[in-house]
Amino acid sequence: MVSYGPGTSVTNYSPRFSLVQMTGTFSDRVKNGLQSLSSETGASEENHAQLEKRQNAGMFTVPYQDQLTGLTKYAPMAKQPGTTITAKNPKRQFPTSSYSIATTYLPIPTVQTTITASQTFSVSSIENTATPAPQPSNDMKRFLKRWAD
Repeated sequence: MVSYGPGTSVTNYSPRFSLVQMTGTFSDRVKNGLQSLSSETGASEENHAQLEKRQNAGMFTVPYQDQLTGLTKYAPMAKQPGTTITAKNPKRQFPTSSYSIATTYLPIPTVQTTITASQTFSVSSIENTATPAPQPSNDMKRFLKRWAD
């Protein structure tokens, strides 16, 4: 079972079941992989983390509109705005998608959630040490004060 949370995912293995009386053989590649395991519980945490990063990166490379089946859709990380305004030659970030208006009842949706890729950028900021501008003076108050007798 794979559990997802903010910025992380965890794969849980269960020792509650086992397979018995199976026939067949493993390929040499699988045999070598099983022999290289340091324990019966699977790969070490650091190897698991590296594998998880590679798998997660692959899920987000499939274009959103091409993910037609499954309970989960994977969206790419939102693009960060550029540092300059290109009003003369705007470009689309993604192609337009077609739509059709429903004329009958639609089937029950199958997608239960959308997972967006984690942020891969960082932002640094510094404190603005400039003194703030003074408050504007109230000219109307001074004007009315001269008539206060």
